[in-house]
Amino acid sequence: MTNPSIAELDDFLDSHALVLAVRPTDTGLDDPDAVDILISDAAGDLRLTVFDEYGDARTGNRHLLCVLCSQELGEVADAEDFDAWRKAHSLDASLAARTAYERNRRTQATLLDNFGTWPDVVSDLDWQLDAGTAQTLRQLARKSTEG
Repeated sequence: MTNPSIAELDDFLDSHALVLAVRPTDTGLDDPDAVDILISDAAGDLRLTVFDEYGDARTGNRHLLCVLCSQELGEVADAEDFDAWRKAHSLDASLAARTAYERNRRTQATLLDNFGTWPDVVSDLDWQLDAGTAQTLRQLARKSTEG
């Protein structure tokens, strides 16, 4: 039986022909967990800086990258302004942080316009505790890199 959360991620990524990849560049942020994800479709590429404290982006797994994008899109939506966003990520008020915030805001607007709501299939608690769908996604990502 297919996990409905994984099926939702697959349906979303496949129906929009989205390719997600870790962008191998320095984010410029003073945060080792900051990672840039390149979101590509037929119209072009968008860049989203995410905060990956558990190292999930290293797997390159499209499901985990999609969840990381979903989490950051939620953070951007919840933040009333730059200060709220940077505090949520424990960042200084640097130019690099402001640049990342503004880029993430533009990316969020473009994604919403082009694709509607991004799938949100993993609760914050499951993500932090490595439980439920988060655990399943991580296990599948490990298996795919081992085999």
